[in-house]
Amino acid sequence: MAGCGNEGIDDSFVFGKTRVHYGRDTITLEAPFELGVGRTASDLSSIGPSLVAAGENKNIQIVVSGKKVSDGWDVSVAKQDALSKITEDSMHISHLNVQNEQVMLGNISAEVLTFSFTETSRSEPVDLTITEYIFASGDTIWRVIYQYRTHDPIGQALMERIAGHISEGTTF
Repeated sequence: MAGCGNEGIDDSFVFGKTRVHYGRDTITLEAPFELGVGRTASDLSSIGPSLVAAGENKNIQIVVSGKKVSDGWDVSVAKQDALSKITEDSMHISHLNVQNEQVMLGNISAEVLTFSFTETSRSEPVDLTITEYIFASGDTIWRVIYQYRTHDPIGQALMERIAGHISEGTTF
């Protein structure tokens, strides 16, 4: 409708399903862009060698990692790892607010951590929000992370549109 002036994110972005494989396990998630498999970036180094896919646009960044379930590595350990990584960077992070809830992704129970904070490691402080889903599927502990600038209404709308749209396998 030309001239209506009421475009939403569905009018501005093309959403698609992305499959991410790690070992024999696969998850499918919704994203407004393709995720690059095996992509690394210096600011994502805390994810470690398990990083399997990432992508971004000017409004939102998505990082998906998988790591095999093993002795000493499960959902609770991954959750503690996420909490530790964000709280140990006290030199660059202030005004940290952490929320934790448990949700269902289909038949899978997931921990959801939401971090909002001000990061000052760059030239100017920036308010960021990170929402991280941590869950086990098959033999893999998955971490699906969405990050956007807290005061970016498009980033927030994108996150609200796609976050939690995660399923086991190659579901479309």
